[in-house]
Amino acid sequence: MEKLFKTAARDKNLDVSEVYFQPEGDVFVSYTRDYDVAVKMSAVLNTLISNDDYLTFVISQTCS
Repeated sequence: MEKLFKTAARDKNLDVSEVYFQPEGDVFVSYTRDYDVAVKMSAVLNTLISNDDYLTFVISQTCS
């Protein structure tokens, strides 16, 4: 999930250098102290969840 999110973030010109990913049980949770980054992260994740074509595109970019 971390690699998928970072690929989508790069595609959306989002710098995630201040984002930290930690395993929490069966999922990864991301943390940041930067509110603007958090808002943009939320938008990227919502796009991944709600747009199947974009998710497919990002998966193909992640695997290449």
